[in-house]
Amino acid sequence: MSNWNQSNPRFRRRSGWLNPGGGYFSKLRNKLRSWWRGEKKFQGLLFMVAVLVLVAAVWRFWPHFEAFQSLAPSLAPTSTPVQPQPQLQPQAQLPAPVKPFHGPRLPPLPSLPEGSWSLLADRLSRQVVTETVVVPGGTISQSLETLGLTRQAILSLLTLLENETLSFSLKPGAIFKAYWRDPQKAENDLSRVEFIAEPGQRALVFQTGGEKGFFSYHLASQPLTIHQAAKGRVEETFWEAGEKAGLEPRVIMGVTELLASQIDFVSDIRAGDSFNILFRGQYQDGQLIATPEIEMIQMINDGERFEFYRHEKNQVLAGFYDSSFRSIKKTFFKSPLQFSRISSGFTQKRFHPILKIVRPHLGVDYVAPAGAPVSSVADGVVEFAGRRGGFGLLLVINHSHHYQTMYGHLSRVAKGIQAGAKVKQGDLIGYVGSTGLSTGPHLDFRLRRQNNFVDPIPEMAKQEGAPLPSDERVAFSQEVTRDQARLKELLFWDSSS
Repeated sequence: MSNWNQSNPRFRRRSGWLNPGGGYFSKLRNKLRSWWRGEKKFQGLLFMVAVLVLVAAVWRFWPHFEAFQSLAPSLAPTSTPVQPQPQLQPQAQLPAPVKPFHGPRLPPLPSLPEGSWSLLADRLSRQVVTETVVVPGGTISQSLETLGLTRQAILSLLTLLENETLSFSLKPGAIFKAYWRDPQKAENDLSRVEFIAEPGQRALVFQTGGEKGFFSYHLASQPLTIHQAAKGRVEETFWEAGEKAGLEPRVIMGVTELLASQIDFVSDIRAGDSFNILFRGQYQDGQLIATPEIEMIQMINDGERFEFYRHEKNQVLAGFYDSSFRSIKKTFFKSPLQFSRISSGFTQKRFHPILKIVRPHLGVDYVAPAGAPVSSVADGVVEFAGRRGGFGLLLVINHSHHYQTMYGHLSRVAKGIQAGAKVKQGDLIGYVGSTGLSTGPHLDFRLRRQNNFVDPIPEMAKQEGAPLPSDERVAFSQEVTRDQARLKELLFWDSSS
């Protein structure tokens, strides 16, 4: 044994504190070592038993460990002394100090429904939100523990929830949210807990305070209409300029659709074009609940100014008009698709690239990728949808005032497009292809007026929609004055914030 000790430096260093008690400790040590080496088959089992015992002990006595949480701040290094945290009083609770909120300046707003300001102030004061969704087989207690609530808070909430009969109607997908005033989520910094039984339902709120630690109420805030404005300048595309100005994709798409009769947003947009947009959205509980509605558009495109205002009749959209009561909607869109370039225009003499002869080209060829969507340039009824000679797959649509449009070389037509089908201006009718006598993917677009082919570009540009009825012009003029003042005010607040 002594030889082994001398040959093992690690053991030799430790033997000094094992031997001071005499040979008794050495014998006990040798007995335990020999037993342990001989019983290797029981070592794994003993280790598992020890781990299970340790886990059970921690699970059983975990609530008592919360008493040490208050010591955590004092253990962290700090240059200033840590102030003791105040404890919640069950009978009376001091109001939380008002915390300053630093954010963008807001313009003056009209009067809001009762309770809206308190909801807004409370929302701005939030710093931390924890959320959990009830899973199948989950319980209220488990959900509240996931939020990080203390055992005392959970017991108080369970009592209130039983009074609300929620413990009997809890379904998977129900949401619990806890709002904290401090990122550390200390017990006395819990602001409130919200319960939403099903998506879309109003929340049941449990506010801290009261004799039992919480009091409950239903959140029944009304939707708020908030007006907003944005301005921007085009550098490359209108879409990128809109995103840079903070516009949602739905607003950008709305602008392009409204101005489709005035501007082709693929070929007409120029660097340096500018725009001002006034729109409104409905918000409830801080969330946008409906597609924003455009109220006013100002745009300068290639030096030409466009300005249109929303007009409503009996709270229903009647259309968009300029200050001279002309409609934003012309009879025809400027083009039936977003194209890259025009390869052939309207002419009486064109050398056909396939037939190798000179003959009239009574339409416009728009070059576009195969599969690009094609829209109807005006309201009408489909007269023909099928194959026709060199046009390949062709659509023919009849419009009012003896106009007819033709869409040739399509790869396929849209669902529901057939002879007799009614279409609206902007409806999807087909997709670009290269059927028939074609050298590549493009759309052969033609326009006939009283059975005679005419150049589509100048003819569609001069078409005007119906003006605003005279009996509605006074109300519309008031809307124009209101929108101009609102846009100016909102843009001023935005630039000064």
